[in-house]
Amino acid sequence: IYLRFLEYQMEHSNECKKNFVAVYDGSSAIENLKAKFCSTVANDVMLDTGVGVVRMWADENSRLSRFRMLFTSFVD
Repeated sequence: IYLRFLEYQMEHSNECKKNFVAVYDGSSAIENLKAKFCSTVANDVMLDTGVGVVRMWADENSRLSRFRMLFTSFVD
């Protein structure tokens, strides 16, 4: 699965413990964390499994944070 962020805006960026988008490959277990974005840029991500989990965390002061994503699935 290929993930591309079409839009990404993180209020209070660089406060990485409070505001971030996390991408997991396979399940949401911490060992499957593939990428974590908390700055002003979110890069494309390629997942190896057929399951991806995307979580956004934002504190109360960052309610206007948002992202829009496009995914593409590849089959052998």
